[in-house]
Amino acid sequence: MESIIKVNQLQNPSIIKTNTVLLIPIPNERIYVLKHQETIWRLAKRYGTTVAVLKDLNGIKDVTKLCTGQKIILPVPVTRIANSKY
Repeated sequence: MESIIKVNQLQNPSIIKTNTVLLIPIPNERIYVLKHQETIWRLAKRYGTTVAVLKDLNGIKDVTKLCTGQKIILPVPVTRIANSKY
């Protein structure tokens, strides 16, 4: 909550007007950089989530358009690997 207040420079966070657009900062530990030939399916398996969640979080419409070096937002920290097989 503190980071949202700071990033949006909210003077009184108890009062936020309707239709106010807020920036939600994404912690660095939830940013993953795609490696060569990685897929969203593989990331979903590795981090214990679904392809649908990753697509939604990242606004991905077409998984074939992903590229090496692209930053992907994860629903968990990058250190929280659910299945290291992937």
